[in-house]
Amino acid sequence: MSDAGRIPNEHLVVQLSGVLVGRLWQQRQSLVFAYDASWLARKSLPVISQSLPAQAEPHEGPEVESFFGNLLPEGDVRSAVARALRISERNDYALLDAIGGDCAGALMLTRPDGLIVETTAGGSLLPVDELRRMVTEAPSRPLLAGEHGMRLSLAGAQTKLALCKAGDSWVKPAPCAISTHILKPAIRDLPGSIENEAFCMTLAKRCGLDVPDCWIETDPPLYVVERYDRIRDVATGRVKRLHQEDFCQALGVPSSNKYEAEGGPSLKACFDLVRRVSSDPTGDLLRLLDWVIFNFLIGNHDAHAKNLSLIYRGGQTRLAPFYDLISTAAYPHLSDKFAMRIGGAQTVRYMSMRDWRAFAEDCGLAPGFVTNRLHLVIDSVTANFDRLLDDFQSTGDARALAGQVIVARIEVWTRMVHAQIQKFEAELKEVRPTLR
Repeated sequence: MSDAGRIPNEHLVVQLSGVLVGRLWQQRQSLVFAYDASWLARKSLPVISQSLPAQAEPHEGPEVESFFGNLLPEGDVRSAVARALRISERNDYALLDAIGGDCAGALMLTRPDGLIVETTAGGSLLPVDELRRMVTEAPSRPLLAGEHGMRLSLAGAQTKLALCKAGDSWVKPAPCAISTHILKPAIRDLPGSIENEAFCMTLAKRCGLDVPDCWIETDPPLYVVERYDRIRDVATGRVKRLHQEDFCQALGVPSSNKYEAEGGPSLKACFDLVRRVSSDPTGDLLRLLDWVIFNFLIGNHDAHAKNLSLIYRGGQTRLAPFYDLISTAAYPHLSDKFAMRIGGAQTVRYMSMRDWRAFAEDCGLAPGFVTNRLHLVIDSVTANFDRLLDDFQSTGDARALAGQVIVARIEVWTRMVHAQIQKFEAELKEVRPTLR
């Protein structure tokens, strides 16, 4: 047996919904993962990632680093967690040891002497004052880092809280208990981010995209979204975790390379992944296409591969509901470069129908089908935008000055893109007879 095949005494046990999957350890500054024989003997879901196939020999190398590294937060959030826990922010293994007890999806990492017994019960009711305190402290202590018994890790570069909803109240789940909602305070330097994301996510839902329910809490101000990686049993009321992985994990790409320009996944790679692994590729390819078009329309230039996930449920592999839909175009100081190119275009300023046709061909889609879908999504956004804007203003969701400004910018941007699409009409009419 190779050195990688010898499981050292110091390792982390990897569980999925409380069931032993395998073990993770560090060897010569690299991560090694080995499936347990009992897991490999299971008939359903024998892998935790498309990038880590089922095998008796341990996995080592970039795919292991990418999969487990993508469970951790990024950027300033990662730095703040590391500072709070007095851990090197470059040490993935130490961070997973410290906060990997409750990750996105159903994975849990713990030491061998601390096996997790999954529970849906337990927690403390959060008075408004306590929730305000948590929000205030979140930038310096995100993900409740350092609180007794809390081992929560959520990927991404934004500060988040994971709580449970009990009627009209919030509950901080006990260690190992299952959270049901993610709460996001306003993003520093992005005024109105709460209203922005709530507006874009709600618009997506009204346009028929698959997104979780979301809303705005006003005291303290928070964007709230239901966790799509949770499911409630109708008969028992019990909440269960669902396994999921983002597209960077599935493709073996580290979060540091999530942008295409930095070596990250392209739209072609994303469509190829869905076509290869989805249990309903036809339906999921259509949903993914609508996601691309919708992000283009609202000016979400930060739509990268970590904003897409696969969800595993009942032996099925499907494209997960969409999340993190926000108009970055509403902030003039942010880059207007697409996270993933559309055809040959890197920004909307230089988009033409040639780019949509190139995108279709790259992704294995009929150009005529993409063109027709463009029109359908544009019509849906146009039909729903004004009504949603009225609803936000009438309910007070956008009553904060910053929120009003942001929603107004989204409106200006969306209408500008609509106008640009209309300029393509002449070209569309010329090419339509040749499109199949």
